[in-house]
Amino acid sequence: FLMSAFIIVHRCDRVGHQPLPHKRRCALEEHDVNQLANAGKYVSAMVAAAVRLQYKATPTPFWVWMVLITSTGTTVYQL
Repeated sequence: FLMSAFIIVHRCDRVGHQPLPHKRRCALEEHDVNQLANAGKYVSAMVAAAVRLQYKATPTPFWVWMVLITSTGTTVYQL
């Protein structure tokens, strides 16, 4: 009962930073394209961070290019 009450009260119209699954759920339930765009920003930033970590583990020319591509793509997408 408490969980169902929480779900009823918990709405997607809150402003601020919300976790990625919440953004995706809001985008799907409310057809809010802005929430989906924000979720994409989080995903692109996580991918760029993961690529940078991989580059630190194995600093090869391939990973240098991957860091440049993902970091540039993330920066452009965030604008």
